[in-house]
Amino acid sequence: MANTVQLKRSATATTIPTAGQLSAGELAINTVDETIFFKNSSGTVKKLSAMSDLTSNMVLLTGNQTIAGVKTFSSSITCTGTAINTTNAGTFAIAGPATLNLAPDATNVTIGSAENGTVNVGGAQFVKVGTMIENSLYLTLQADVSGIASTGSLGVGSNAGPTTLGDWEGGGNGSTIEINDATQLVTSNIPISVSNTTVSTSSTTGALIVAGGAGIAKNSFINGHSIGVGLLASQTNLAFGINALAATTTGGVDNTAIGAYALDVCSSGTLNSGLGANALGALTTGQSNVGIGSTAGNNLTTGSNNTVIGAAATVSAVGDSNSIVIGKSAVGLGTNTTVIGTSSTTAAKVFGALSISSVTIDAGTATVAPLKLTSGTNLTTASSGAVEFDGKVVYATTATGRGVVPSVQMIVPSSVYSLTSSAE
Repeated sequence: MANTVQLKRSATATTIPTAGQLSAGELAINTVDETIFFKNSSGTVKKLSAMSDLTSNMVLLTGNQTIAGVKTFSSSITCTGTAINTTNAGTFAIAGPATLNLAPDATNVTIGSAENGTVNVGGAQFVKVGTMIENSLYLTLQADVSGIASTGSLGVGSNAGPTTLGDWEGGGNGSTIEINDATQLVTSNIPISVSNTTVSTSSTTGALIVAGGAGIAKNSFINGHSIGVGLLASQTNLAFGINALAATTTGGVDNTAIGAYALDVCSSGTLNSGLGANALGALTTGQSNVGIGSTAGNNLTTGSNNTVIGAAATVSAVGDSNSIVIGKSAVGLGTNTTVIGTSSTTAAKVFGALSISSVTIDAGTATVAPLKLTSGTNLTTASSGAVEFDGKVVYATTATGRGVVPSVQMIVPSSVYSLTSSAE
């Protein structure tokens, strides 16, 4: 029959053996508290620990476990599980020259902070990283990064999936973001800020250099100028300049505005083109208008089919239609009219045959004739309807032939003359 060896024991909770009950080195156990006691060489009774304290203060090799407090690792940590998560109660941090390696099948990993260390995500997916200082993070698959990297670097490797940068700044000396063949890099919450102020003089110089095409889904600003489609997100509009197409609403499509405040109050107008600062700057609902030049047509509000070319050129009324106005500060005559030049124009010249359906000539003045012909050589062959001036006589040609245009000349003598007959 086997012998049973039992320690001194108590089944009463919180009972502790006295020094007189134990010899030096002898053990005793409280079976209720699961606590072991022993007497040391000085004669003092010491408690080893409760078994529950032992399991709660060690890292288990298997199973789930919650560990409180800060744990410091002096070497690399290799994670082979499928998830590493942190909570507000305790964060997973890397401090010092340490490396965190995640297994290829790791997913939904959250890392609270990484300081002066390296996080090698490997093939892990959906990785979240918090504050990053003086560290390196290398991603090969999808990840979300938020925090501040003062002198660290972020590398997005080949075949990486969509990567989201949250509060990443990377503003310190030596902080870099390197993207190698990633399928997509997405930022959220804050923009990517480049503090370098190098002026660009070519496609390979400047603070930000993009070797390939840039896909931009929203209006953008370059040196204070907006580039995009205006207020209404219609790809048929083009807006280039401060407040260009700044008021377009439903229906305001197929417009082109280039220049500060060009077409800036156009709401539902369509098919309009404004080129120049404040070009067509008052137009709201008109269509098919063209304004070229600073403030060209900027008094037009609702008219359509107008063409205004010239700085400060305007139509006659805010609702004019089919008015053509050409010239610096030229002013239109109203609907269905054309104006070229201003009252300051002293001469105009048109080369080639000029066909006019009807002509109305303004009255002349003491210094300007309403119609003046320049002398020249008459046609070799008379042409019906032609009017010619050879320097002496004005000729007109009808269907029956060329003739002199009759004129009346009167001689008024300044003194008394005696008329006599003469054979000559």
